[in-house]
Amino acid sequence: MKHLYRVWIQEYEARCGALLGRCAKATGEMVCVFPELRRASGYALTLWGRRAHWWCVAPDGEIIDPTENQFPLPVAEYIEWRPGDEVCVGKCMNCGEEIWRAVQSLDGERATICGEMCRAVLDREFNVRARRPPMALDVLEEPLA
Repeated sequence: MKHLYRVWIQEYEARCGALLGRCAKATGEMVCVFPELRRASGYALTLWGRRAHWWCVAPDGEIIDPTENQFPLPVAEYIEWRPGDEVCVGKCMNCGEEIWRAVQSLDGERATICGEMCRAVLDREFNVRARRPPMALDVLEEPLA
């Protein structure tokens, strides 16, 4: 790794402190300072498993990861996202499972319901609540003392 990259990363760590969750911001800042670098996004395989992550790639293909120290051990492998790859687009608000979909862009597809079964459960839950008659506490004009 170039000495200038290493110095920048050390200064960034000193300035920001905790690195967890700062990879997108750090790589954005780093490519502004070093325009020869390319930002990459995808997954880092770590001791914690597959984690969504951002890093930089030097012109010679070397990976420059300004926030690698957020992980307890060095990253075992970087897997760059390509159009058509699956990504986590949300978490189901009914069952809590992650929702994975193949996407052509990382510019914003989001989901909150994983499938028809969870959609039916939520539809039933919210529509039943909306149709229930008002309860005595719903129609009080003055707050209880």
